[in-house]
Amino acid sequence: MDGTDEFLVVVEKARLYQVASASPEGVPSMAPLQPRLELGGGLHITVDAQKKLSERDNGDGIVHDSHGEAYLCVQSCQQQPRAGGTYVERQAVVRIAENTEMRVNPALEHTNCQFFLRQDKQGKPIFIPSRPMVKLKGGTRLGVSNTFKVSDKDPGDGTILGSGREPFYLVVECLEVPSAEGLYVAKEDVLPGEL
Repeated sequence: MDGTDEFLVVVEKARLYQVASASPEGVPSMAPLQPRLELGGGLHITVDAQKKLSERDNGDGIVHDSHGEAYLCVQSCQQQPRAGGTYVERQAVVRIAENTEMRVNPALEHTNCQFFLRQDKQGKPIFIPSRPMVKLKGGTRLGVSNTFKVSDKDPGDGTILGSGREPFYLVVECLEVPSAEGLYVAKEDVLPGEL
């Protein structure tokens, strides 16, 4: 392993941070990067998988600030070169390698990708069709996260329970339609299959 890992931004906009100061014990305090810099949903980033800022970090790339919040150090982002050396909140990204290969059911003409709008009062996600519309044709191969959770009601196997109880998957890889990455697809519309 070269000490890096690939992640996908899974929120609409992920704000970037910098180390502002450190406590006497060496625990950093993070502050939003100025001028403000954000990464849009669906962007790929490379992070330092061995970063450690203080003794409370265990060298797995996840660093903690003085408030206990978790961050990852961005090494690079092809679409946003200024992101290198900044930090992104761990909850705003998902590891691309943690995915299950699927394909859109070939019996379907297409399926529409969904956008995560917000959480309802029970903490479940509300999904709406993506704008612009992103459609995946029947047979399209994709990778869906097998670890991502939106709420504590999700089982942790990548299945996201929407507010209407319909399950979704987060698309983390789609070579045929890259604009689908970071969006959601209905679980009933996909089948196991190779990328």
